[in-house]
Formats: sequence, structure tokens, C-alpha cells
Amino acid sequence: MEILSADLDIESFFSQVAKAKSRLLLLDYDGTLAPFHMKRNQAFPYPGVLELLSEIIGSQLSRVVIISGRAIEDLIPLLGMKPLPEVWGSHGWEHLSDTGEYIISSPNERTRQALVEARERIDSLGLMKYCEQ
Repeated sequence: MEILSADLDIESFFSQVAKAKSRLLLLDYDGTLAPFHMKRNQAFPYPGVLELLSEIIGSQLSRVVIISGRAIEDLIPLLGMKPLPEVWGSHGWEHLSDTGEYIISSPNERTRQALVEARERIDSLGLMKYCEQ
């Protein structure tokens, strides 16, 4: 696999991308595909984004993956895409393949305990309203 150098100018970058045998486009949802919104269920993608993503997916030249801290079930109605691209949600705990296969991972006991302790500490500091769970 060839890794593109950050030193490239934009024309060279896109020239190398065009010649690549395979391409992977990883996109975050909030703040990248859609603006941040106080009402999370109203954070729809910027105008034209879904059409462009559908075009990229339809070309079958690039693998498109959306990554988000959100749950996948919350992303699907916001995206409103058919077919859906591959999606990783809940900070990587959920995976929806581009073929529709859904997998959810469970943290091990040590991780669960660490998360409980972190939540208790955040709560003790009165910061739960800022915490994404």
C-alpha cells in the first residue's frame, strides 16, 4: 500500500490519487459532512454532500467510510442514502458494512469498569451535560 506524502502540493496529491489502484475515503460526520447542531437530530449534511458521496460510491473507484461517535441508528436517517456507505459508529463499537452486515462489539470487563469510573468522575465534577455517552 502506498502512503501519500503530506509534502505534496494539491495538484500532485490529486494526480497520485487518480492513479491509485485502490482508494479509501474516511469521513467524520459531525463538523465534516454536516454542521454541528445543538439539536443533534437536525444535523443534516451540507447541501450537495450526499449527491457527491453517492457519485463517489457509484463510481466504484473508492471505498467510502463514514466514522462517527454517534450510534449508527441515529446516522441512518440523517444520511438518508441508498445504498448506504460503510459506517463505523459509537466511537468504533458499531460497524455497518456497505452490504448491510451489522456488528456491535462489547467492551471487556476491564474496559467496562474503566468507563464506569470515568463516568462517576465526570458526574462528580458536574460535567455530565458535556459528556457524550
